[in-house]
Amino acid sequence: MSQLIGIKRLQDLQSVQSVQARQSVQVRRAVRSAGRPTELDLRRRLREARQELRARREQEEAVRENAEALSRELEVSRALYVELHVAYVELLTHARAAAAAAARGEVAPTAYIAGHLEEIGLQPAPGAVADAVVAEGLTVAARLSGVIA
Repeated sequence: MSQLIGIKRLQDLQSVQSVQARQSVQVRRAVRSAGRPTELDLRRRLREARQELRARREQEEAVRENAEALSRELEVSRALYVELHVAYVELLTHARAAAAAAARGEVAPTAYIAGHLEEIGLQPAPGAVADAVVAEGLTVAARLSGVIA
């Protein structure tokens, strides 16, 4: 019987040693993994990175749409500038022709300007006073330049 008790104690001792060995392995694993992120941490970080990427893509799309709208507006502005510049050059050309005609002593030098104004639909009303026409034009110019509100 004492042998049986000895065998039992030996088995108990081996069982305790086995449990201690397993616990020691678990402790070593816990110590090694303490500095590493857990799977949940990694998933959280991945989710946050995806959300940030989605937000940046949305911002990029908004910037792209804004740039495209600005580009369209720029093209419209260029076309309007060209149209305005052409009208200015035409008027200046007719004014220079009138000045040249007056210098040469032609009978009706203002016919060049009057003809052009008629073509573009800006001829003054019949009986308009020259000073009133000039005042009206200068007032519009002052408003456009911001001098007059």
